Parts: sequence; structure tokens; C-alpha cells
Amino acid sequence: MRLDIAVFILTSTVTPMAVFIPTPPGVPPAAPPGLKILAVERTEHGLLTWYGSDHSVSSSLNGKAAASPELSAKLRKRCGSNQIECADVRDSPMALTLSCEYLLDDIKDKQSTQPTRPRSTCLTMDKYGTCCVTWSKDAPGARTGALYNAAKDIFNSCQPAGMEWFVAGKSRDTYINGTCLTECLSRAPDDCTDD
Repeated sequence: MRLDIAVFILTSTVTPMAVFIPTPPGVPPAAPPGLKILAVERTEHGLLTWYGSDHSVSSSLNGKAAASPELSAKLRKRCGSNQIECADVRDSPMALTLSCEYLLDDIKDKQSTQPTRPRSTCLTMDKYGTCCVTWSKDAPGARTGALYNAAKDIFNSCQPAGMEWFVAGKSRDTYINGTCLTECLSRAPDDCTDD
């Protein structure tokens, strides 16, 4: 396995750190516990991998009770507002912006329906590591391109000052194919929750 090393120095308020990015050529990252690889596609930029739950879930709410009609009405009003929350650089799986730019390029106009019950789409590049778009709930029948707008909003909003080559964050109240969910952008295929 080849390791590319990106080293950077931050302002005096933050301890200098090094980021190690494992980049085995032509191999998607292994599925973390709770996920499995659903599909892999080679693009001009690298490997596009879809991850999904490794166990079946009985409802689109992932086993949670259905929301009350009042709550559903409130969610419908705010869903699609894409409330952006940037990740804390000290405890987040920050992705290199270049790998995320290429991921956004790969999914932007993709009209294909996602594989059954995916929870993340990741681009793995030999030189620039992995960037993933992940989401908190199933969005049955969603097209891959539907992930683009919220991911682009996160990308544009969540590059820390002085570290513009890294990005991670989430978009709450994102509306994808009839489902209100949280969408995340980072290097982790399993990093997105509603909390």
C-alpha cells in the first residue's frame, strides 16, 4: 500500500498536524462495520463506490416509528432548506477538496438510479484519497445527481480558514426524492446522522 502524506502548518492557535491518506491503486476503501459495498464504477477520476447497510431494514424510516402528522407537516415546510453545519477540524474525517471536486463532477449530471438502499457514494483517487457523500436515511428511487446540490453547498461553505484544501460538513433538512434527510460530505462512507 502506498501512502501519500499531506503535511500542513496551521496558525498558532492550533497544533500542527499531518494527515496520512492511504491510497491503494484501484481498490475502494473497505466497507466499515454496518455497511457493505453495493456497486463500484470506474470513472475518469477514480473509483466511484456505493455503500449500503449490510442488514435489511423493514421500513424507510430505518426502524423508527412514523412521524406524527403534525411533525410531518413541520418537516415538509422546512425540508429543502439545506441548513449547513461545518465539521470541527479536530474530530472530523476531513476530505481533500480536490477529491471532493472530482466526486461532485462525477455525480452532478448522473441520472442513473442508485443501487438498492445505498447510504453513501465515495470517489477514491490514487493521488487524492477518498471523498464521500453520505446520507442519514434511505431515499428510495433517488438519482445520483440529486445528491449534488447539498454536497456543493457543503463544499462551498465548509473549507476551514487557512485549510482550504480540506472539507467536511453536513446539510440538514435536505430533500431528496420525497425524503427529508441529512446529507454529509467528508472522507468517511459512514459518517452521516441526523443528530
